[in-house]
Parts: sequence; C-alpha cells; structure tokens
Amino acid sequence: MGRWYAARSHRFKLSVPIRRREPYARFLCNGLEAFEAEAGITVAVENMPAHRFLRWRVNSYAFNSVAEIARFPHLTLDTTHLGTWGLDPVVVYEQLRERVVHVHLSNFDGREHRSPPDGHLPLAELLRCLARDGYRGAITVETGPDALHAEDEDRCLTALRRALAFCREHFE
Repeated sequence: MGRWYAARSHRFKLSVPIRRREPYARFLCNGLEAFEAEAGITVAVENMPAHRFLRWRVNSYAFNSVAEIARFPHLTLDTTHLGTWGLDPVVVYEQLRERVVHVHLSNFDGREHRSPPDGHLPLAELLRCLARDGYRGAITVETGPDALHAEDEDRCLTALRRALAFCREHFE
C-alpha cells in the first residue's frame, strides 16, 4: 500500500507502511512468544537499515528504532544497518545487551555490508565489549560479494581470512 505524491511535474509512489497492522507485525506482537515456547526455538528480531530518499533517511519498517525493538526478548544486532542510521553499535549494544543473541558484523562506509576491518564503525570496540560481557550468542560476518572480491577466489579467501583475524583479535 502506498500514497501518491506529486513533486513538480513528476509523480512517484512512496510506500507508507501500516505499522502494527501487517500480519508479520501482528505475529511479532501477539504470537512470537507463544511460537518460541511451542517450537522450542529462539527467534531473534533484526534491526533494519535506513533507506535514502533524496537526502533524507527513511524508516520503512515497523519496530525499527532502538526503543521499539527493545520490546522483543531476542534480537539480532546488525551493525551495518545501525551505520545507515548514523548510530554507534557500541552504544546500541549497551542499551540492548540483555536481549542480543546474534550479531551480524559488517562495517559501513556509505555502503552496507563492508568487511569488518573496512569502514568507520567501531567494530573492534564492539567485539571487545561482547567479549568482556561473556557474550555466548552467534557472531556472523555478513558482507556483500563485492566487499570480499568474490569474483577472484584468492582475493576472496584473503578477505575472509582478514575478517576472521579481525574478529579473533578483538573478541578475546
């Protein structure tokens, strides 16, 4: 569902989410806890990225602010998505640490899903905080193929080894 907006002589469609009425949002609010208990699994809700519209950041997801996502018992903290919002992953982790069960570790340099050593997010500090707190959840390096030079097997393996060494160095 969307609304039509006119800008000068052009028309474009801008999606406007209907918060908390979508089936997924209803499930998260009303069925997630029972589903986890019945299935014996943990479902971690992930923070999502900002989208750009001209020069503005746009949130096209329900439950995407730090305050809104804190309502869920289990979270996946996606660091590059935080970067799209201009948020510091260490600060957000400190606010949500009791709920974080999975970390998608990737950097941000204006492009999403860069290798952990490549970008401006304080991922080394985040890994040290996780280690200090005795974090036992999953940490997944989530990068795009271009960040790993996936078209070249040797360069890809070198990039993967570099990302792993970065994680091992800082998650002591």
